[in-house]
Amino acid sequence: MASPEETAAGDGPAPHASTTAGSAPQRRRLVARTVTITAVVTFVATQLAGWAISRVADSVAGAATPALSVESSGPIVSPWDVTIPQSPDEVAGALVRPETIARWALNQGGGPSNRVRIELVVSGTRDRAVLLEGISATDVDCATPPAWTAIAATVGGEVPVREVEIDLDAGRTQGTPKADPSFGEEFRFPLQVSSTSLEFFTVTIRSTSADCRFRLRVDFRDGGTRGSQLVDDGGRPFRVISPRSAAAHMEWHATEGGLWTPTKVVA
Repeated sequence: MASPEETAAGDGPAPHASTTAGSAPQRRRLVARTVTITAVVTFVATQLAGWAISRVADSVAGAATPALSVESSGPIVSPWDVTIPQSPDEVAGALVRPETIARWALNQGGGPSNRVRIELVVSGTRDRAVLLEGISATDVDCATPPAWTAIAATVGGEVPVREVEIDLDAGRTQGTPKADPSFGEEFRFPLQVSSTSLEFFTVTIRSTSADCRFRLRVDFRDGGTRGSQLVDDGGRPFRVISPRSAAAHMEWHATEGGLWTPTKVVA
């Protein structure tokens, strides 16, 4: 017969076996939770890292890309008044198309007389708006006008769109907006431009007393940052020449084929 102690020991539960059998599902659930949490943390970390890299890339790209795009027509003569260093005999009979008169004068070493017009197309390079705060002349260098040959127009010029005027004789380099019939009233800075909203300007720079070289500067504000963009004639300054010291005078006259030729004015 078994003793009471032996009966209790034989019929009772095996505590260690029961505890071991019950802990296996618990460990599996713990491992599953750990794997899930790790996956979530990894996903979130990956997303945050990608967002941070994207923000840094956008910031770098934004810093490298100018906020403003400015396209220039180059100098336009309207009317076709130019001053050149050649004598009337040297250029008499030259045939020039009207739209190339300014460039022809520049190629002779001269330039537009009294005033020069420069057409600008200004837009932003990003979706958000950039404020245009003004247009001005910069790097201005004026001297006594030369005793060259002045060639005058015999016809009128075109009507501008948004016109800005700069009077170098008055010592004003900041452009002044002018009233235009097509708008009905004078416009004012600032104006908004963006990648989908453009502005068109005709800038007239005058000097009837000097030989001036200059560049244009377009000022803007991009958010809280102020900046400016320079505009020149293909790497060289624009030029306007007063013909008041001209030693000779000529006029443009039409010929066949739509060409024009300078003819000496007989006093």
